[in-house]
Amino acid sequence: MRAAALRVVLVTLTVVLAASLRPSQPALAIVHLAEIHELMVGFDGDPDVQFVEINMRLFGQNITVNTKLSAFDASGTFIDADAVTPGDQPLLVVPGNVPNSGDGVRWLMGTAAFEIAFGIQVDFEYPPAPVLPATAGMVCLFENFRDFTNPSQSVDCVAYGGAAFTGQNPNSSPSEAATVGPGDGGSSLTRFVPATFIMGPPWAQSDDAVDFFLACPSPENNAGQMGSLECPVGGIAEFADVDGAPLDAADSSGTGYAVVTGVSAAVAVGAIVLVGGSVWYVRRRFSRS
Repeated sequence: MRAAALRVVLVTLTVVLAASLRPSQPALAIVHLAEIHELMVGFDGDPDVQFVEINMRLFGQNITVNTKLSAFDASGTFIDADAVTPGDQPLLVVPGNVPNSGDGVRWLMGTAAFEIAFGIQVDFEYPPAPVLPATAGMVCLFENFRDFTNPSQSVDCVAYGGAAFTGQNPNSSPSEAATVGPGDGGSSLTRFVPATFIMGPPWAQSDDAVDFFLACPSPENNAGQMGSLECPVGGIAEFADVDGAPLDAADSSGTGYAVVTGVSAAVAVGAIVLVGGSVWYVRRRFSRS
């Protein structure tokens, strides 16, 4: 009798202890080897069309539940997505996992307006967010157990808006913002130079100022479906010179989608990155000192 009673007590204590510990244990998230690949705020005059695409850099990065997407203003200050509710709120708390993983596999967060405009279903939807800055700011992805108000604890951040962004991006070295905003009404801010992986912080050798360009949007969800739209025709996008000197001439770019980036003394030369869509010829020039 005593032994039986003791077993009941031990089992009861074990159940109570497990129950008391469970709420304090965060759900597992494995997204630390992933990068923000593409983002857009506003399309064709509708500011509610927004998306953020994540690119996995390794197999197994699909345990996304309770990861968080946060927005920061032009000064680098966290923006509470729900100012009415007490406590800071991120733009999105990811409610589940995605089924597919692997190097180059994507997953997609966005608004209902984006799904309608691009004809694609996002993996995780968030409401239209005027708190997501359209000109200068920063978007960061966080694992579930990190402080989503602190960019230094993020998986990856992308700052944008050029000199208008005065905050700090701990995941960009040097801490510079992409020279443009997250879209111009028809394009998206897209990573053309993959982040460099080092062991903590994850992507500290990226440089948003040279890794991102405006391009024809190519959002892709975890099922491999891509959004469709009519891409703009080609043209010239001229980057500011290092010393402010203008380019000598603007050259035609041809057809098919390409980004030509080139840096040389007194000349504009470079390498073509084919992506698909229409063609843009992007040049940067260093002048002789």
